[in-house]
Amino acid sequence: MEDKQRKDEEKLEEDRLRLERQNKLKDRVVNSGFLVDNTKALEESRKQKQENFKKNLREEKKKYEEDLQIRLQKIYNKPLMFESCKIY
Repeated sequence: MEDKQRKDEEKLEEDRLRLERQNKLKDRVVNSGFLVDNTKALEESRKQKQENFKKNLREEKKKYEEDLQIRLQKIYNKPLMFESCKIY
């Protein structure tokens, strides 16, 4: 009878330890960086990159148009070839 009671107590202790180890392992796995759902962060990063790209594209287009206007203005203001020739 004592042996049975001692074995039951040992089994309960083993089960408690097993459950404790299982919970510790579960916590490690759940909090692991590999299993964290980072789709939201990736989506935010992708949106930010797209916004930056569009912003840079708009700035480059604006610079190009300004440069084009300056060049066209220089061309319009430049005298024609026959106007610049002096005939004696």
